[in-house]
Amino acid sequence: MKQGGQIIYYIDVHNDSETTLKNVLVRDAVPELSSYIEGSASNNGKIMEINGKQYVTYVIDTLRAGSTQTLSFAVTVDEKATSEDVILNTAEIKETTEKDLNEDGNIPDDLWNEDFKETNTTKHPLSNWATDIKTVKVGTPDSYIEKRADSAVYDVGETIHYTIVAEQTTKDGKLTNAVVEDKDLPDGVDIDYDSIKVDGNTVPEQDTMTSDTNSIYLIRTKKGFKVVYPELSEKSTITFDAVINSEKLVGKKILNKATIISDQTPEKEAVVKVKVPKNPIEKVIKKIINRKGVSGNSSPKGVKTGLSTHAGLFAGIAAALLAAAAILIKKRRNAKKKPMTLEKF
Repeated sequence: MKQGGQIIYYIDVHNDSETTLKNVLVRDAVPELSSYIEGSASNNGKIMEINGKQYVTYVIDTLRAGSTQTLSFAVTVDEKATSEDVILNTAEIKETTEKDLNEDGNIPDDLWNEDFKETNTTKHPLSNWATDIKTVKVGTPDSYIEKRADSAVYDVGETIHYTIVAEQTTKDGKLTNAVVEDKDLPDGVDIDYDSIKVDGNTVPEQDTMTSDTNSIYLIRTKKGFKVVYPELSEKSTITFDAVINSEKLVGKKILNKATIISDQTPEKEAVVKVKVPKNPIEKVIKKIINRKGVSGNSSPKGVKTGLSTHAGLFAGIAAALLAAAAILIKKRRNAKKKPMTLEKF
């Protein structure tokens, strides 16, 4: 959560007794370093000043045995809050009796200010206001994205196996409405949509973005797809396959981009490039490079793309180049030694 952001508090009031409760009172102090959002209180909640502090108050007329009532309200984090601050929120609840009510059956204002002694039904020794404290850390979530292919070189007809890693990197942070998009594949490279997996699982598809679900879902696009996370608090891995179907891509590089954006973070991207070879030397090198693959990722220094730097890999490539050159030289020498023949007419 960052300065200017909104926090929605949900209060679940559960009756674990065997009788129906009447006129259950709930109050929740508006936390320091935040401001109540006018009209956000559910269930006819009202704002009251109690002991010099602003509270959101609720009256639950009837709460049946074993049932739960959910209340909510929202606040905005003050601009003066820092990443070192912690916002405390306290929800409190109180049972009433008919003796507590006015003659007309309403809740008297003074009842919200009273100090209460310990009773047999409360879990707290100082009063029968049961207290549940929740903390929200003020910090800015951050995102990271990485894109990998399992090889650097492919032939026409082969399948590229892609991996995207999306991650929320701030401790205890959470991204909302995080969208990971794969895009910019050229014509002639076709995604196998049935192969798309999120953390090893197939996810449902939607036509457009929606707020009606809390589950991860997939949206197909013209040149790729989007994976939408209503919430992303840690690392998630997306895998999929794409087939090279066009001879027009021979000798060309295939660029593929993945991006991530959320309510809290700007768009970041990771780019991977692979190639379709057209000459013998590249095809010899292919067998070595295939073991390593290529990757791109977002980082504080920007996007990185290309081969991993391994001394053994480049030594192998150098050896392959020499071997390929030797083969070509040998073929030329053999061609020179071939005896001349005459055709009869």
